[in-house]
Amino acid sequence: MNLFLWRMAASVAGLWGSLTIVMYSLERLSLIRMAHDNGQGDGELPGSLIAWFFAGFIALNLTVFYALTRWARYIRANPKTPQAPVSVLIGVVALCGGALLWGMAAHAEDVREQAVVSLEPSLGYIAFQVLVASLALIMLVLVAVRWSPGYRREFIRS
Repeated sequence: MNLFLWRMAASVAGLWGSLTIVMYSLERLSLIRMAHDNGQGDGELPGSLIAWFFAGFIALNLTVFYALTRWARYIRANPKTPQAPVSVLIGVVALCGGALLWGMAAHAEDVREQAVVSLEPSLGYIAFQVLVASLALIMLVLVAVRWSPGYRREFIRS
Protein backbone atom coordinates (compact mmCIF):
# COMPACT_ATOMS: atom_id res chain seq x y z
CA MET A 1 0.00 0.00 0.00
CA ASN A 2 2.78 2.39 0.87
CA LEU A 3 4.52 1.81 -2.48
CA PHE A 4 1.21 2.38 -4.26
CA LEU A 5 0.78 5.77 -2.54
CA TRP A 6 4.30 6.81 -3.53
CA ARG A 7 3.65 5.82 -7.12
CA MET A 8 0.39 7.75 -7.24
CA ALA A 9 2.09 10.78 -5.65
CA ALA A 10 4.79 10.51 -8.32
CA SER A 11 2.03 10.37 -10.95
CA VAL A 12 0.48 13.57 -9.62
CA ALA A 13 3.89 15.26 -9.54
CA GLY A 14 4.51 14.14 -13.13
CA LEU A 15 1.08 15.37 -14.10
CA TRP A 16 1.74 18.80 -12.61
CA GLY A 17 5.20 19.02 -14.18
CA SER A 18 4.12 18.00 -17.66
CA LEU A 19 1.00 20.19 -17.51
CA THR A 20 3.19 23.12 -16.45
CA ILE A 21 5.47 22.58 -19.46
CA VAL A 22 2.49 22.32 -21.82
CA MET A 23 0.59 25.32 -20.45
CA TYR A 24 3.67 27.55 -20.18
CA SER A 25 4.75 26.74 -23.73
CA LEU A 26 1.26 27.19 -25.11
CA GLU A 27 0.83 30.52 -23.31
CA ARG A 28 4.23 31.76 -24.45
CA LEU A 29 3.48 30.78 -28.06
CA SER A 30 0.12 32.55 -27.96
CA LEU A 31 1.67 35.69 -26.43
CA ILE A 32 4.29 35.80 -29.19
CA ARG A 33 1.53 35.49 -31.80
CA MET A 34 -0.64 38.15 -30.10
CA ALA A 35 2.33 40.51 -29.86
CA HIS A 36 2.95 40.06 -33.58
CA ASP A 37 -0.71 40.76 -34.33
CA ASN A 38 -0.37 43.89 -32.20
CA GLY A 39 2.57 45.12 -34.28
CA GLN A 40 5.37 43.96 -31.95
CA GLY A 41 8.15 41.65 -33.08
CA ASP A 42 8.37 39.43 -36.11
CA GLY A 43 6.03 36.72 -34.82
CA GLU A 44 8.64 34.01 -35.40
CA LEU A 45 7.84 31.07 -33.11
CA PRO A 46 11.00 29.55 -31.56
CA GLY A 47 11.50 25.91 -32.47
CA SER A 48 12.75 25.10 -28.99
CA LEU A 49 9.48 26.31 -27.49
CA ILE A 50 7.48 24.15 -29.89
CA ALA A 51 9.72 21.18 -29.02
CA TRP A 52 9.12 21.81 -25.29
CA PHE A 53 5.38 21.89 -25.93
CA PHE A 54 5.39 18.52 -27.66
CA ALA A 55 7.77 17.00 -25.10
CA GLY A 56 5.45 18.13 -22.31
CA PHE A 57 2.46 16.78 -24.19
CA ILE A 58 4.11 13.38 -24.61
CA ALA A 59 5.10 13.35 -20.92
CA LEU A 60 1.53 14.28 -19.99
CA ASN A 61 0.12 11.37 -22.00
CA LEU A 62 2.60 8.92 -20.50
CA THR A 63 1.86 10.15 -16.98
CA VAL A 64 -1.91 9.84 -17.41
CA PHE A 65 -1.50 6.36 -18.91
CA TYR A 66 0.73 5.31 -15.99
CA ALA A 67 -1.77 6.60 -13.44
CA LEU A 68 -4.61 4.90 -15.29
CA THR A 69 -2.90 1.51 -15.31
CA ARG A 70 -1.78 1.78 -11.67
CA TRP A 71 -5.23 2.78 -10.43
CA ALA A 72 -6.89 0.07 -12.53
CA ARG A 73 -4.59 -2.59 -11.04
CA TYR A 74 -5.31 -1.34 -7.55
CA ILE A 75 -9.08 -1.35 -8.10
CA ARG A 76 -8.99 -4.85 -9.59
CA ALA A 77 -7.01 -6.08 -6.58
CA ASN A 78 -9.30 -4.24 -4.11
CA PRO A 79 -12.81 -4.20 -5.63
CA LYS A 80 -14.44 -3.08 -2.35
CA THR A 81 -12.59 0.26 -2.40
CA PRO A 82 -15.14 3.06 -1.88
CA GLN A 83 -15.31 5.48 -4.80
CA ALA A 84 -17.17 8.65 -5.63
CA PRO A 85 -20.27 8.27 -7.79
CA VAL A 86 -19.71 8.71 -11.52
CA SER A 87 -22.15 11.64 -11.59
CA VAL A 88 -19.96 13.54 -9.11
CA LEU A 89 -16.82 12.80 -11.13
CA ILE A 90 -18.44 13.94 -14.38
CA GLY A 91 -19.77 17.04 -12.60
CA VAL A 92 -16.27 17.96 -11.40
CA VAL A 93 -14.89 17.45 -14.93
CA ALA A 94 -17.61 19.70 -16.37
CA LEU A 95 -17.03 22.34 -13.69
CA CYS A 96 -13.26 22.29 -14.26
CA GLY A 97 -13.71 22.45 -18.03
CA GLY A 98 -16.01 25.45 -17.69
CA ALA A 99 -13.57 27.18 -15.32
CA LEU A 100 -10.69 26.52 -17.69
CA LEU A 101 -12.59 27.93 -20.69
CA TRP A 102 -13.76 30.96 -18.72
CA GLY A 103 -10.21 31.61 -17.48
CA MET A 104 -8.77 31.35 -20.99
CA ALA A 105 -11.39 33.71 -22.41
CA ALA A 106 -10.91 36.27 -19.64
CA HIS A 107 -7.12 36.11 -19.99
CA ALA A 108 -7.25 36.45 -23.79
CA GLU A 109 -9.54 39.47 -23.46
CA ASP A 110 -7.19 41.04 -20.93
CA VAL A 111 -4.14 40.50 -23.15
CA ARG A 112 -5.90 41.89 -26.25
CA GLU A 113 -6.80 45.11 -24.38
CA GLN A 114 -3.17 45.88 -23.57
CA ALA A 115 -1.31 48.36 -25.74
CA VAL A 116 1.97 46.49 -25.35
CA VAL A 117 1.75 42.71 -24.99
CA SER A 118 4.18 41.24 -22.46
CA LEU A 119 5.95 38.14 -23.72
CA GLU A 120 6.32 36.69 -20.22
CA PRO A 121 3.36 34.51 -19.18
CA SER A 122 1.63 35.15 -15.88
CA LEU A 123 2.74 32.41 -13.50
CA GLY A 124 -0.49 32.73 -11.52
CA TYR A 125 -2.50 32.08 -14.65
CA ILE A 126 -0.32 29.07 -15.49
CA ALA A 127 -0.82 27.73 -11.94
CA PHE A 128 -4.60 28.16 -12.31
CA GLN A 129 -4.57 26.26 -15.61
CA VAL A 130 -2.44 23.45 -14.20
CA LEU A 131 -4.59 23.08 -11.08
CA VAL A 132 -7.91 23.01 -12.92
CA ALA A 133 -6.66 20.78 -15.76
CA SER A 134 -5.02 18.33 -13.34
CA LEU A 135 -8.21 18.06 -11.30
CA ALA A 136 -10.18 17.34 -14.48
CA LEU A 137 -7.64 14.75 -15.67
CA ILE A 138 -7.61 12.99 -12.29
CA MET A 139 -11.41 12.73 -12.37
CA LEU A 140 -11.26 11.42 -15.95
CA VAL A 141 -8.80 8.71 -14.83
CA LEU A 142 -11.18 7.66 -12.07
CA VAL A 143 -14.12 7.54 -14.50
CA ALA A 144 -12.11 5.65 -17.13
CA VAL A 145 -11.16 2.95 -14.65
CA ARG A 146 -14.76 2.62 -13.47
CA TRP A 147 -15.99 2.15 -17.05
CA SER A 148 -13.19 -0.16 -18.16
CA PRO A 149 -14.23 -3.73 -19.02
CA GLY A 150 -11.71 -5.30 -16.61
CA TYR A 151 -13.10 -3.40 -13.65
CA ARG A 152 -16.69 -4.39 -14.42
CA ARG A 153 -15.80 -8.02 -14.85
CA GLU A 154 -13.97 -8.15 -11.52
CA PHE A 155 -16.67 -6.21 -9.70
CA ILE A 156 -19.51 -8.39 -11.01
CA ARG A 157 -17.73 -11.60 -9.91
CA SER A 158 -17.35 -10.51 -6.30
